[in-house]
Amino acid sequence: MICPYCGSVDESVPTPEKGPYQGMKELGDCTACGRTVVSAGVQRGWESSKLSTVQKGQANEADYADVYVERERGASHEDRGQTADIDRTVFDGDGNLLYYWEFKQRSCSINGYKYTKFPYRKIEEARDLVRDAPVRITLKFLDCWAELELASVEDCDVEQGGDFKPMSRGESANQQSAKIDVETLRVLPWRDGCDDLSV
Repeated sequence: MICPYCGSVDESVPTPEKGPYQGMKELGDCTACGRTVVSAGVQRGWESSKLSTVQKGQANEADYADVYVERERGASHEDRGQTADIDRTVFDGDGNLLYYWEFKQRSCSINGYKYTKFPYRKIEEARDLVRDAPVRITLKFLDCWAELELASVEDCDVEQGGDFKPMSRGESANQQSAKIDVETLRVLPWRDGCDDLSV
């Protein structure tokens, strides 16, 4: 399991392949910080539809980018346009490119699934972009913010996870997914908009 509070990984406690749907299960206490770690699968009882959740996340993306840039590093950010798979460019105070940024919001805890998935085309675009600047793919789980940083072409050697249908692209849009072990993510040291989950 990976701790959503300090990012420590405890290999003696396996991250569930799939956490309880609309429920929670205590995994144990973190050996590094002592906080209780919970696995919460998809928590979607409150949403009207999966598509509405995707659309709401896209509408809030600029606000989340503001939080991220303020907390991590940067002075400003801009949307790269509707056709870009990596959503934003982040600049320093002089307007120099610092990194590219992609944001994904999840309706589960970081330990809700052993692997997190998103369209593989984001990795393919990152492979081209890292020649200019690092690419940061940030995931906001229910209990933490975490990220995958791709700083070189070699970092873009990410496992493919099979076909899936992202809700934002319509039911007929089968795509290849990228498959990321959540225990390899860097948990960010701030928790804006996150919950302390308990059973």
